[in-house]
Amino acid sequence: MHRAVSTDRERERPSRLADGGRARSCAHPGLSVLLVAASDNLADRTAGLVESAFGNRCAWQHTRTVDDGNALMQRNEHDIYLLADDLSGDGAAALVRSSINAGCRQPIIVLASHADPRLDLKALEAGAADCLPLDELTPGLLERSIRHALVREHTIKSARGEIDHLSAEIARLNSLRDVNHRFVDDACHDFRSPLTVIKEFAAIIADGLAGDVNEEQLEFLEIILTRVDQLSQMVDSILDASRLESDVISVKREEHAAAELIDRSRPTLEQLASRSGAKIHFSVADTLPNVFADADSVGRIIVNLVTNACKFIGDDGEIEVWATAGDDMSVKIGITDNGPGIAPDHVKIIFDRFQQLGQDTPAAKSGLGLGLHIASELARVNFGTLSVESEPNKGSTFAMTLPVFDVDHLIPLHFRFLKTSRHDFQSVSMAVATTRGEADAEALAEIERFLSRQIRTYDLLLGLNSSNWLACVACTDGDLASITTRIERAYAEHNRNRPEGALPDISFRSIGSWATAGRQEGLSDAIRSAYAISDRPSGIH
Repeated sequence: MHRAVSTDRERERPSRLADGGRARSCAHPGLSVLLVAASDNLADRTAGLVESAFGNRCAWQHTRTVDDGNALMQRNEHDIYLLADDLSGDGAAALVRSSINAGCRQPIIVLASHADPRLDLKALEAGAADCLPLDELTPGLLERSIRHALVREHTIKSARGEIDHLSAEIARLNSLRDVNHRFVDDACHDFRSPLTVIKEFAAIIADGLAGDVNEEQLEFLEIILTRVDQLSQMVDSILDASRLESDVISVKREEHAAAELIDRSRPTLEQLASRSGAKIHFSVADTLPNVFADADSVGRIIVNLVTNACKFIGDDGEIEVWATAGDDMSVKIGITDNGPGIAPDHVKIIFDRFQQLGQDTPAAKSGLGLGLHIASELARVNFGTLSVESEPNKGSTFAMTLPVFDVDHLIPLHFRFLKTSRHDFQSVSMAVATTRGEADAEALAEIERFLSRQIRTYDLLLGLNSSNWLACVACTDGDLASITTRIERAYAEHNRNRPEGALPDISFRSIGSWATAGRQEGLSDAIRSAYAISDRPSGIH
């Protein structure tokens, strides 16, 4: 039995608050109850109800004040807590809230002498397991409420234990994943050196620098060189996939015309089509808005998709590279072919790691099945998507969306992008970077290149004008100051090592932080503030 608190009032009536009255079988042997009530009459009545419900095998303790009740509840020494609403101040709801915040983990039931459902709701919102009306309270109702509260608490504790177990398992798996990534990265880097040596010496022999080579030997050497190139591409793909999964791949997102992005890759695409015997066409819609993207990664996506198309369409196949306006402030760049198409089951998994296209051809069996996965991830880091539409024997269309260059549109996209990240980013902090002093166009371009190198994959840098940039920095704990300090130190080091002399100083002015979850209230005002600092008009009205 639980030892009762000894107060003057309790010593006067030990039979009610210590051992109880009538004997009755108890479904909860050894049930320990703490009653917090200012009124001794209410305590007597409640004790009688509990005794009627559970018999005399309950340990009782009664205290009259909020402070004493709070102190006792934080110890978690009882099975159940009964709180009367006759307490001073904010009453039972305040005690429920303060006790739970202080570490109380046992169920709390509020005994209400009022008929105001708003106060009941207030107590339940504070964390009470139940709220019972004293006027209608019976032993059966109290017993049922206590039983349910104890079962609920047992379920919650079991769930917490399972969550703790799963959290530990997730931490263990994340640790193993990190070890795996490090091993793969180290192994791939170690592969590069011998592959380079093999390629160089094979090339030396093929060029006849080590002596005469007959036609058969030259053919063998060409096979070696081709296979070395394939292995090198596989190593690069593994490293890229690892960097993308960790969000550490380098990207430089900036404003581009869609036609410009396609034209950068056009010579390579025409060469790929010519080698495979396919015909390639280009179709770019007129008056497309400019997009915000990293030109190199977009070029890689386009080349990858055309390479895949060339593998499967065979001789006399046709490929179309096109660009058109998309939905929701985006531009679509796509590749359509008239090849054999893709089975529906393969369409569902085609962007997963180590998945092949599923065609029974030598081309389908080459590589690691990382190309489309990498392409999909590169589209993601450009705030876009990569999708496919295909039917067997009817060809395939791969389409990439890229966001239109519009600051007011890009910042919400950045928040959405962070929600897909593997990192637990809790907030985004924004600051305007400004040059101090005069600088020519070449120096300003160098400053922008420097800032782009300092910005991480999951950050965002937007040019407001030639000498002002808006930096949106993803933070785990509001660490904008440490990041800007790091950039300022790196900039000082850059200036010290610059032969042409120091570039103008740059300063950062914070304009606010917003949680990545929920609504970003005041974000539009912050964008206006950034434009005001740079003296460039905003598109927000």
